[in-house]
Amino acid sequence: MKYYTIIGEPNPKVDSLFHYVLPFKKGNKHKIAEASYLGEKYFDQERPKNWKSYVINSKTADTICCMRKGIVVKVVNQYENSSLAMVYSSKRNAITVEHSDGTLAIYKGFKNDGIFVKLGQTVYPQTELGIIEQFNSNNYRADVSISFLFDCDFKSLEKQTMQNYKSKFGYVTPYFVTENGVEKLVSNKEYTSVCSEKEFLGEFTRSEKKKYLKEPTQFN
Repeated sequence: MKYYTIIGEPNPKVDSLFHYVLPFKKGNKHKIAEASYLGEKYFDQERPKNWKSYVINSKTADTICCMRKGIVVKVVNQYENSSLAMVYSSKRNAITVEHSDGTLAIYKGFKNDGIFVKLGQTVYPQTELGIIEQFNSNNYRADVSISFLFDCDFKSLEKQTMQNYKSKFGYVTPYFVTENGVEKLVSNKEYTSVCSEKEFLGEFTRSEKKKYLKEPTQFN
């Protein structure tokens, strides 16, 4: 008997118009670039559906924050970044957060033992996830993407190899709240993180709002 598992919600009702908060502390500014699909570049793999991923470049070991309320469903915290001349590595510490519409935010590039959240924890916009890793001698880097499961055919996994690998996830090009308003990001441009009470409380339940009004520090 064989069995397969895959993360994600079958047939999710993705909210493609949702307004995400930028993944760093409110008031901080960073340059954000669109990332190429490295499987295509290094292994000649097919690019995933609507591929979109972003690179946050920093000159300091800044903190990566949550973009939207969700639940931490996966934590990888085992890799030590020993190279200061990194070009590509699949061995990166990462956090996956599942949202209410079935989308998954994947945050990659944390310092070893620099992750602050735990599996199963509910996180909110601006929840501090961890410290960004040093990518090379001049730069710290994190990668973020928002995806969703669109192919539930597990039978195809049996014959899958590195060369014929085809992702079962589609990707979202999100709208972000910036100092300019709500917009889709332009690659290689600097953005300042903005998070008003409207964005912060947007997905809170009634009980969470009551708790927040009594003791807001619980949601830091």
